[in-house]
Formats: sequence, C-alpha cells, structure tokens
Amino acid sequence: MGSDRAVWWVLFVAGLALSLLMVSRTRFDGDQFNMLARGWSLAFAGEWLQYGMPTSAGGMSPGGLQSLLVGLPLMVWADGRAPALLVWLMGVAGYLLLDRLIGPVLGPRGRLLFALLYWLNPWRMHYTSILWNSSCLFFFGGLHAACASRMRVERRFWPSLLMVLCVGLGLELHTAALALAFASILLWWRGVIKVDWWGVTAGSVLVIASIIPWMAAVAARPELLPGGPGFPFRNLVLVQPFLRGVMYLLRYPSLALPGRVYELDLAPGSSIDDAASSALQIILVVLGWITVLLPVVAYRRFLKAPHLLWRRQHPTPGRRLWLRQYAFWTLAGAVAAFAISPTSVMFWQGFPIIHVAVLPVVLFVEALLRSRRVVPGRRVAAIAIAVVLAVNGLICWASPMFRAPGPLRADATGSEAKFVRRLSADHPMFHDLDLHERCGLVVVDQGGWMPDIFRVVEK
Repeated sequence: MGSDRAVWWVLFVAGLALSLLMVSRTRFDGDQFNMLARGWSLAFAGEWLQYGMPTSAGGMSPGGLQSLLVGLPLMVWADGRAPALLVWLMGVAGYLLLDRLIGPVLGPRGRLLFALLYWLNPWRMHYTSILWNSSCLFFFGGLHAACASRMRVERRFWPSLLMVLCVGLGLELHTAALALAFASILLWWRGVIKVDWWGVTAGSVLVIASIIPWMAAVAARPELLPGGPGFPFRNLVLVQPFLRGVMYLLRYPSLALPGRVYELDLAPGSSIDDAASSALQIILVVLGWITVLLPVVAYRRFLKAPHLLWRRQHPTPGRRLWLRQYAFWTLAGAVAAFAISPTSVMFWQGFPIIHVAVLPVVLFVEALLRSRRVVPGRRVAAIAIAVVLAVNGLICWASPMFRAPGPLRADATGSEAKFVRRLSADHPMFHDLDLHERCGLVVVDQGGWMPDIFRVVEK
C-alpha cells in the first residue's frame, strides 16, 4: 500500500513538473492569438467582449467567459503564458477531482493506472499546457464527474447546480461541452444520477444571466450568431465523420496523437537534424497506432455484457458497477453529440470526456491484475512509464507548440522555414505581451494575418 502511494506521488510530481515546463515553453498560433486578443482587450483596453472564438458553424461562441479567463490572468502578469498557466491549473484541479473519485472505487492499482493513462496521457499533457478554449473542458469534465459521484444515491442541490454550470459555461467556451449535456441527460434518464431540480433551476438561471450581455451584443450585431452550413445528424448521413469521432474514443487512451503534435524539430533553425526528426516522427506515429490495440481489446470487453450497463440503476448501486454505468452513458452522450453535430467531428470535441474514454482500459487492466492472469513485473511497468514520459518530453522539446521558432531569414519575404506567423500589420498587443520573439512574428506588406477582432476593428 505504501509503495503504491509512493509511486503515485512520483507519477503526479513528474507530470506536474513536465507539464509546467510545457507551459513555460508554450507558443501561440492562430486560435491562441484570437484568445489573447480578447483577453488583451479586457486587460489593456478596458473592453469586455461578450463573445468568444469563431465557431465551426459560423458566428462567435456566446458569452464573455473567454475574455475573463484570458484577461484576468493578464492583469496579474502581462505575458501570454499567464492564461496558459490558468488552463494548466484547471487541468491539475480536474485530475485531482477525478483521483478522489477513482481511488476509493478501484483501489491503489486502479488509481495508478488512471494516473498513467490520464494524468500522464500526452493528449491531456499537451492540450492543458497551451492556451486554447477547448483545453478548459478537461476541468469541466472532471468537475462533471465529481458532481455525478455526489448524485449517485441521493438528490443534492449544489452538485446539481454545478453540473448545469459545467454544461452551460462549458458551452460558452466550446461546443464540445455538448458531450457533457447529452451525458447528463442520459445519466439522469437511466437513474445513474439523482437530480435535484431546484439545483438545476438555479444553475440554469445563472447560465442564462451570464449570456444576457451576449444577447444584447447579438441584437446589435446579428452576424455574431452561429448559423453556418451544416445540418443536425450530418455526420450520421455522411458516416465517415461519425466513425472518425468514435475512433477518437479509442485513440484518447493511446499515443496516437494528432499528426501536428508529432511534427518534431529537434534543432529549430538547423537542417542537420531533418532526417532524425522525420525518422523519430515515423516511429512515434507507428507506436501510437500500435497502442490503440489495447483500447480496442478493452472496449470490446467493456461492452461485452451491455445488459448490465443498459438496465436502470439500482437504488443503492455498488461503486464499481456505478462507475461502469457512468462511463457507459457518458460515452453514449459523446457518441450522441458526435452524431447530432452539424459539422465534422474533430479531435477536440471529445476533450470533456477523455477521462471517461480511458476508463474501459483502466477497468480492463485492473481486472486482469486482480485475477492474477497477468502479473507484470516492475520492469514492464517501468518501461510503460518511461515510454509515456519520453513521449511527453519529446513533445515538450520539439513539438510545434513548444519549440523555439529558430532564426528568421533575411530574405525578401521576411519569412522563416518553420513555424512563423506572418502578420498583415503590427499591433500593441504583440508588444504588451512580448510575443514577437517568442512566436516568430514577422510583419509583411501583403498576404499577412491578424487576430479576428483586430481585423474587424480595421474594417
């Protein structure tokens, strides 16, 4: 027992230190600049924008929460990494909430497996170390799970209120929170959670109150309202986007990350290491898809007896059975969100439920260890931990969102070989937040780019 606790602390501290190093090295690109622009407008220009990032369905996401999450940290520390640090803290808090839920249910081994498959998961480590609106949903997913566990056997006001806030405020950050909305409905329908309707009402009132200023902004500027191309259940009609969403559920517990993450450059600004970087990238991609095999086997086992998961919850369910049913119906909620989405499913749409996506693998491996059919030695466990840490270390050093931009070329275009943002004009934000050198910014006469709200101002 004591050794398991010691190993957990080693994994926790290692993940804490490595992800904090990622935050210190984090860089910014298009979406990050758009978020910084909203925070800069609040912190430096005194304007609280009541709309967030552009959505895939057109328009802007509702509410002023994005401006607050970026602007308030910038008031404390005028550096682009300040709001990234807040996202990191939210990721840590989300994991600690989940750890308190997982530990008592699955015991020391299950807790260690969850630390390896979720806390040290490169998906989580990478995206909670950068500034991105969807990255905040890791925290909301953890808080949603904590609320659900408190609503397991009786109706509770505050967890019910917080669950509504998870969905409502999460949607103000990113439409990926729809997965939590559908999950909440299915969990209540099947009796997995007991809902206090006064709490739901109070939470709904708070969410509606938070978007009243956005409604006023939409009345003045109707183009802020999402309403682009697409239609409900589009992904079921086209099939491939829906299947891609389901495939992401199998990829989240693995090392099969988005291709951009593995675009490694071991020595930015130098062409000597191109071959080594390319070879390493191929190795990581192959390794990533090999690790998908474990989730495939685990999900097959998880869904082997669906009647146990489908039936309505017993009034006093055992914690292990409850956890399985919570995982099943939350995954079903994500699948429903993938199906109903009017736009193609992208990898970030599952961020709120990644903690659930890894649970079938945790349950499968933990059951094997309890049955003693598999008795891995310390060497095997050490290799697994070392591989995950090594992948995270490579991402921290050489992945696009964390590596240095390298020297700029003194050519006619002012461009550089890798990862440089060409701006159509300069802006005080880039100087106030000291972004030019960190992000390799170059101002060009034509063909440049600007954050969306600054382009609007220019018009």
